[in-house]
Order: sequence, then structure tokens, then C-alpha cells
Amino acid sequence: MSGITWKNDEIGQLLNRAAANPSSSSSELEDGNPASASTSFSKLKLGDVAFVMFLEPPEHTDPNMTFGERVIDDLIQMFSQKPTMVHVEVIIPPFVDRKSSKVHFATYMGSNASYQNEYDSVNGVDFYLIRHGHRWRCLPVFGKSAVAELRRACDANVGSPYSLLKYPTSSHYFRKYSWIWKDKPMASGHCATLTARVLRQAGVQCGLAHSPPWYSPSSLYSAIQSDIQTRLSSHLDTEFNDLKPADEEECAASIETILRGPLSARSLQELGHVKCVQAIRQLTHRVVGYSIDDVNQEERHVAERELGDAILKWSLLGREF
Repeated sequence: MSGITWKNDEIGQLLNRAAANPSSSSSELEDGNPASASTSFSKLKLGDVAFVMFLEPPEHTDPNMTFGERVIDDLIQMFSQKPTMVHVEVIIPPFVDRKSSKVHFATYMGSNASYQNEYDSVNGVDFYLIRHGHRWRCLPVFGKSAVAELRRACDANVGSPYSLLKYPTSSHYFRKYSWIWKDKPMASGHCATLTARVLRQAGVQCGLAHSPPWYSPSSLYSAIQSDIQTRLSSHLDTEFNDLKPADEEECAASIETILRGPLSARSLQELGHVKCVQAIRQLTHRVVGYSIDDVNQEERHVAERELGDAILKWSLLGREF
């Protein structure tokens, strides 16, 4: 995230104040015990759910983009399938170990793969919530100990070089040549290559039938979304029912606060860590439920954006209180 400057002093002050004065209201998860954490929420353990975040193209050109970034962005959109996504990254949620800084794993043009905002969440608020706010669509991925396995896979790929050369072979026209690229830890790649690689290396089953260099952000989105629709949504009222909270009315109020309340660490501090996590899990359940065939596509997209907004606000503003 180099070169991104903080633009909102009030949010910055609130963020820093929350970091300096951690609240004890979320002691239910403070001990970092996965067993006790899963008992507090559901049978589907907190460590079994991770997320993949996709960025939709802007309606208008971002004035902060460099000329090179605009060219790449236009080419991605030109050669991508619909719906078009221009970026993708992994979110490793610190539901239990909420002090973990290894949350946003990604690569960007001009930088190697790394955990974004590992040491500075202030610039992340500007990038994720202000400059690109409400354009993130989030899909959940599930697996036994998915969080721990994904973190290990991401750790093994920190420093992987960014590669523009792998974009052509992830387009519809040249995918058949994607086999020419080796894919192993620390191999070069763009954002979708990296994301698909760590998902496969972590053993997360999410519908990836091809090698990582085959995928663009758009085709990766379609693959994971299709897997949720065809394989997982039929289990909505069984395995995934565990994502729903005991008090849905209280959870609905928490969701409203996160999504439409003040963009500040204070509002999340007042809500509390446990309620934030319950809200995210309920929104996750909604995304899975809205993936069934008879749901309007726009409703599905709204659910994915709301899950993305909630996770980003919680991970950037709320995880340190």
C-alpha cells in the first residue's frame, strides 16, 4: 500500500485512540482458545471460515491511479469475463487471535506479496474504506482449520514477485497456455494467481479445477461463487445453519451499526468484538443463502458487498479494541 496517504484526521484519531485503549468487553475470546470460542458462537468453528475479497471496477477512473495502473486496469476489464473484478486478495479473519496483524494477504503491481497493513492499519482505512469503499465483494471459503492452513500457505508465499506476464494467460483467449507457468511457493504471479495458489496449498475446497495461473480475478470469483451455489447452498439449513446467532434480532441491530453507523473505531468498540463476529457470521450465512438459483442477482451482489464492508470495517477499525 505504499504511496497511500491518510485523508481523514478524525477517523485516524479514533483509530489510534482505540489502539491505545483496548477494551475488555470482548473477553469471551481473549484467551485465544478455539474450543471456547467455537462454543460461544456455533459448531462451525471460528477457524473453519476464511474469506476472499474481490474489487469491482470503478464507475469512473480513479484520479489517484498512475498511468500504468490505468492501462492495466483497462486491459483487465477488456479481457475479463462478467462480472468483472479487477483485484482479489485473501482475508484471514482474526476471530480468535484478534491481535494478529496477518489479515489482508495480497500482491499489487510494483510490490511483492505480503500482508497489507501488517504494521499500519491507518493507510488501510483510506485504501479499503474510502478510496475503494463499497466496491468490495466478499465470498466465504470453508474448510477444517481453514484460517490456520491459509495463514501457513500465505506465510510460505510472502515475498512472491508480482508478474504482469501472467495476465495474458489468465484471459479467456490464452488460458490454454497457462500450463507453461510453474506454480509453487514463491513463484511470481498477479493477485489472482497468488490467491488461487494459497487456497490450493491450504487445501481449501472452493471449486478450483485449474492451476492457479489459469485464473484472473473475474474467473476466480466465478469459480468460488459457482462452488457456493452448486455445492454448499444445499447445506444452508444443516452445516451452515451454525453461522446464525441465537438472537437474530440483536444481530440484525449489530449489522445495521456496522454497515450504516459512523465510520469509526468508537462505534465498533461500543458494539464489542463478540457482536461484531456474530454479525459477520450472519452476513456469511446470508451470502451462502443468496447463492441459490431463485435469488435475484442484485440481492446476491448486495449481500456480498455488505459482507465485504463489514469485514473490512471490523478488521481495520475494530480488531485492536
